[in-house]
Amino acid sequence: MKKTYTDHMKTLDAKMDRVIELLEEKKVIEYQDPLRKKLMPGKWYIFKDKSIVKIISAEDNQTFFVGYGAHQGVGWHNGTWQIKDDDYWQEASNWNVHNMFMDQAAKMGYLGEISIKSWIPGDNSTVKAVGSFEYYPKGGSIPGAPGTFSAETVAIGSTAIFQEGQWAEIVKKEKIVYLKSKVVTIKPNEVLIGEENHSIEHIENLIDACNTCNIKKVYFRSLGIDIDIPDLLVLIEESQKL
Repeated sequence: MKKTYTDHMKTLDAKMDRVIELLEEKKVIEYQDPLRKKLMPGKWYIFKDKSIVKIISAEDNQTFFVGYGAHQGVGWHNGTWQIKDDDYWQEASNWNVHNMFMDQAAKMGYLGEISIKSWIPGDNSTVKAVGSFEYYPKGGSIPGAPGTFSAETVAIGSTAIFQEGQWAEIVKKEKIVYLKSKVVTIKPNEVLIGEENHSIEHIENLIDACNTCNIKKVYFRSLGIDIDIPDLLVLIEESQKL
């Protein structure tokens, strides 16, 4: 029976597969799956699950690697990552990385006006981070910032919030007040009353409910006291200032 073109191609493919096997056995070549090319340290990759990671070091068998980035469904991760058998990846563009950093910064509270601890070892001063979000893949000079940055940097305005795998430490703001001799801790967007955290939104809802029912105060069990509505309004106002 005469062989068709398809038959000839199948035979050729089988022969080529065998040639590759023999060459691999003799260590002449190392076959690479086009979707699992060797991970190169210093590069950013997008993985099958949409995680975006910078490789610091990788094993030859590509089972584990060390790096940092956004772990899809988990959040920021800096350390060891495991590669699944069905995983694949491609190099990420600067735009991919920029958007990843912006998303992570928003989730971790770095966007908006914040204060961070100085990057200088032993310096306990704080620096305000105000301005637009910028990603500098290779560091360099940042407008308004003293000196230059030698490595990959993320900045808010002229203040670096991320350098060489590390995020800056945000200085938590809070204010202590006393209501009827009881301590109340005011924080941005929340108030700690006794041992209970109450979001500002929750307190606003309480006030609305009280106004609807013509109630003048709210009882907080954790402190064992009633707090007048005007005092709750003051707590909200102070929180918004932080």
